[in-house]
Amino acid sequence: MRDWLTAMRWVWRALRLSGLPAPGALGLRVVRLGVRHGWSMYVLAALWKDLAPDEAALTDDRRQWSWRELVLDVDALATALDRMGVRRRDRIGLMCRNHGGFVIALLASMRLGADVVLLSTRFDGRQLAAALDGHDVCTLVVDPEYEAHVKEAGFRGRVLWSGAFADREEDDAGPNLPGLISSTPPARIGRRRPGALIVLTSGTTGAAKGVRRTLSVKQVAGIMVSLVSRLSLRTGARTLIAVPLFHGYGIAALALGLALRCPVALTRHTDGSGLWAIARRTRATNVVVVPTLLRRMLDASLHDPSAAIERIVSGSAPMPTRLIEETSDRWGEVLYNLYGSTEAGLITIADPRDLRDAPDSVGYPVHGTEIAIRGHAGDTLGPGKIGEVVVTGPLVFGGYDRARLPPVSAHTFATGDKGWRDDAGRLHLLGRMDDMLIVGGENIYPQQVEDRLMALHQVVDVAVAGLAAEDGGQRIVAWFVLRPGHEIGASDIASVLPAYMRPTRWTVVEALPRNAIGKLARGRLASGTIDTGSGP
Repeated sequence: MRDWLTAMRWVWRALRLSGLPAPGALGLRVVRLGVRHGWSMYVLAALWKDLAPDEAALTDDRRQWSWRELVLDVDALATALDRMGVRRRDRIGLMCRNHGGFVIALLASMRLGADVVLLSTRFDGRQLAAALDGHDVCTLVVDPEYEAHVKEAGFRGRVLWSGAFADREEDDAGPNLPGLISSTPPARIGRRRPGALIVLTSGTTGAAKGVRRTLSVKQVAGIMVSLVSRLSLRTGARTLIAVPLFHGYGIAALALGLALRCPVALTRHTDGSGLWAIARRTRATNVVVVPTLLRRMLDASLHDPSAAIERIVSGSAPMPTRLIEETSDRWGEVLYNLYGSTEAGLITIADPRDLRDAPDSVGYPVHGTEIAIRGHAGDTLGPGKIGEVVVTGPLVFGGYDRARLPPVSAHTFATGDKGWRDDAGRLHLLGRMDDMLIVGGENIYPQQVEDRLMALHQVVDVAVAGLAAEDGGQRIVAWFVLRPGHEIGASDIASVLPAYMRPTRWTVVEALPRNAIGKLARGRLASGTIDTGSGP
């Protein structure tokens, strides 16, 4: 009980920092809702429905919801699902782009106490079948554009189409969310404790695995304080979430937006002009992105009057130094870079000062989280020494869902990322442990090479890999995405790289194989050619 009260004090501290009123009637209402429904995102929406019913809550490409409208739609869908036979701990899969239907289905599932499995929209039929079977999904909420994948997967459970939420006016294949919501008056549903969120790993280094999340107030208290204080977050700030909600990064951004009563904007678009258009239309002051999306927005904004961007939060992939500089030139020091993982949650935050002083760092650990750099023998390494990043903290998971793998012990997780800490304590990442190349006896990290090549004006994106050389080592090859009408030559490369780091062969391609969250899938760089096939 003492730990719970301490955690609640941390939460209230975070909320006060964000501008919310001090506890009182608000606190009692939160406790009552929590006792009735358990702690979930549904409770947050229900709280603001009571306290700010007519304020904007959610906007997508088609419409806007107030808090009252959002919760009414959620309760209507929860009633419909309850009448269909969905029960606590049943598993509902969500395979949707970013739109209101995703949020409504997510919150309705939480209201019923069902477990929610977040499915990548990049899955093909085979990958979808593996995820549905491997995580015992009995109901699938899906956008109509993925109908062929659902058929290929051979799913025998209940399928609900997102319909008009995904710009599809009618669905002949079966029940759809808009129809269920409009035809079902909300009814009283008995008390049900919230289920779990099953977040799948990115799968860039192997098959996607499920991480089960059942967050408590104690777990999130320190993280909330870190996010609110380090990012200077404020309640009611208009927030565009451009990253996929099926990813842990996206769902965490949504949860924080709900906690702080932020009007959240979502879009199905991933092109720069589409993202910039909704940012301007909703007058977003906070933007949640990954580096590839930030690059697209930055390019689109150059031809359009600037919006009042106060805060850009990026994560999930390395941030090129040039992109940091161009963002600062465009909007000022508004950029924050986060580092985390599906298994360990949020690990570090780099604020604008960190990015100014050490642009290649990911900053300092969040409250309650500790980082160690471990050597090959398991020893802890000091500043400047390179090793594996090992995380200890409240959000470290206990093991993979439905997997026959050993559990994680003592809230400690070896990330598989290679990095080092500087004398100030900031963390610097060098890529995955198995990414290191050996060229002419020198250890070379692809991420360092890529960051230097990104300094070239004509380079939009780049990836490097190592191929076997005759001397038993490796030689560096590179794939470039260039600005239209530009070329790249040996002299350009030599201007930013010493001889031992230069690729001996390179190719210009239209796109690199990145997953939906912008992370480079290095496994698809092989034999000097590039496989840009879809993946998770």
